[in-house]
Amino acid sequence: MIVEGKFLRQRNSGGYVARVKMAIEESTTVTEVRVAWMSVDLNEASPSLANYEDWKQGAMIGINYALRKMNLVKQYAISVIEIIGQDVDTNPTIVAAAAIDGVWKGMNYTPTQTEWESIEEVVYKSWQKPHFHLPTEFTKE
Repeated sequence: MIVEGKFLRQRNSGGYVARVKMAIEESTTVTEVRVAWMSVDLNEASPSLANYEDWKQGAMIGINYALRKMNLVKQYAISVIEIIGQDVDTNPTIVAAAAIDGVWKGMNYTPTQTEWESIEEVVYKSWQKPHFHLPTEFTKE
């Protein structure tokens, strides 16, 4: 199945925007998460952003976080197909939140209000860190 996770917020005149499209399928082996998305750099003046590796890593971190929180028995193959955002409104933490949303939607998991508020809190603090900062808050148990 193809799902799209979203994190689309405007807060204190700042944007927090990302969409992550992924394919989720049951697997007969181990759970595997991969990024099949290749970015297209429309701004050749900024080659450091050319591959958006930080966004890809953010998606991986978000997917793994979502899976850990669900305590699944089954195994899955999850493949990121597309990441949509804008340099001024998107960072790896926001991509991670969109990926979390996508996995949970795809698995019909409803997070508690407290769970989702803790994710939002991490996202809203993310612009206080360097632009390429990976969301290590989602790698902790």
